[in-house]
Amino acid sequence: MPFPDGNLWGAELVIQSSQVDADQTNFALLLTEANLPIAMLDTTSGQACAVGGGDLRAYLEDGQVTRYALDVVSCVPGVGGGTAEIHVCVPYVSGALPTTLYLYWGGGGSQPAVDAPYGRDETWPGH
Repeated sequence: MPFPDGNLWGAELVIQSSQVDADQTNFALLLTEANLPIAMLDTTSGQACAVGGGDLRAYLEDGQVTRYALDVVSCVPGVGGGTAEIHVCVPYVSGALPTTLYLYWGGGGSQPAVDAPYGRDETWPGH
């Protein structure tokens, strides 16, 4: 059954408070093949994301209400696994408690224009 915005697959990603020195705002989280779900980058899994990552979406909550900006530098699924460099702008990361976000894919589409809401430029506020 698809998620509310049409995506087919999703994963919960947790930033442990021990991984940051203090509370952070507009935190640019780097996602790579080292910390993404294996199935997302494996074309033999039946759950691989689109080449280029056009179908990727990140949200604060599992209900997909508060969307986060993404900068998909590269996303290349392959047989047995692929490679990716994706930056997510997380508005607030707690230095005291785990911070959870949700990544979804499989619903088709493309990333927003670089200067559009949720586009690449919003991943790097103030830069």
